[in-house]
Amino acid sequence: MPHKTKKQKIISSYRRKLQQLNSRQESSIPIHNTSLIPTTPIPPLHTNTEYDIHLKAHTHEDLKKTLILTTVVLAFEFLIFYANLKGYLNIL
Repeated sequence: MPHKTKKQKIISSYRRKLQQLNSRQESSIPIHNTSLIPTTPIPPLHTNTEYDIHLKAHTHEDLKKTLILTTVVLAFEFLIFYANLKGYLNIL
């Protein structure tokens, strides 16, 4: 990466000074008291309906079935692999 030239250094120092001045001006802006604004409760974005509860229950059931089937298939594959490795099966 090439070094900065003298002009680039001067420009960057001016830029830093300008940012410092801008940040000082922004901090001097008075902040309004928010207690004057009436607060209203925010309604919940999503409520659990009967359908959502039903869907959640079925999703958990499906995940359990998927986990069981995946475990059985992987166990079967390991069984075939090690049986073939020991020579009990001559597939390949």
